[in-house]
Amino acid sequence: MQDDFHQLFSRITRPIPPADLLAKIMQRVNRLQRVQSLRWRIGFFATATMASLVAFVPAYQNVHTAFVESGFMSFFSLAFSDLGATASHWQSVSFALAESFPVIGIVMLLSVVLVFLESLKYFMRNVSLITT
Repeated sequence: MQDDFHQLFSRITRPIPPADLLAKIMQRVNRLQRVQSLRWRIGFFATATMASLVAFVPAYQNVHTAFVESGFMSFFSLAFSDLGATASHWQSVSFALAESFPVIGIVMLLSVVLVFLESLKYFMRNVSLITT
């Protein structure tokens, strides 16, 4: 029985693979790796974009509350409502404005906006790579 199989398979000529078969296989593997990496990056940056968009609301509320609590808006409106007093005491008014400015709240809000814009930029860049 083995002799019959040996005789049968000895008559069959082996197919010769194309010369560029390895290059085509490696190209396909590289393409699949790029697509997998692209999917991960798109998911990550989409999540970061949404998270920063959600974080914007409490950051804005924090800045608004800080402006109201610190009295910055009162000093700011005083600077424009009584220009004569502001001009004569400009150093005191500017110091009061600088002292009551909610720096930490503004930094938090701007950092959330920066994260949103950067993650949106990378998200859009990766989405455009899919279409090409």
